[in-house]
Amino acid sequence: MTLTCDSTRTAILEALDDARAAANRADVDVHLRACPSCAAFARQQQELDVRLSAQLHPPAPSRDLRLPVRRRIRREALRDWNERLPDIVHFAGCGAATAIGALLLPVDRWTTVMVGLTGALITYAALAMTRSWLEDMDALE
Repeated sequence: MTLTCDSTRTAILEALDDARAAANRADVDVHLRACPSCAAFARQQQELDVRLSAQLHPPAPSRDLRLPVRRRIRREALRDWNERLPDIVHFAGCGAATAIGALLLPVDRWTTVMVGLTGALITYAALAMTRSWLEDMDALE
């Protein structure tokens, strides 16, 4: 693919902003070898980027900012825990019921474990579908 000078210069500027933005880096390199004007532009931008980086230092976050950020992180962690809790309780309950059944029922233990595992997975699928349906109903309101 042959790049124009405009698209090459845009790619150069995007790559300075985000190194991952250089998706067509090989095409840019080919263009720079053939175009002295764009090669000079690339050098100027890189030099400017180096000089600006040396002069500009990010400010340290203030103490007034740190506390609200930490609180928000804790709230989000708690919300994640609350969202996972029904799944944890479901599998813990199924595991406990399966273990008790395997110990007490007069049936082969591995059969009981397999039936318990199958039941846990089926009821988990039902739980997930119900949760999804309830979320869809909330979204409609």
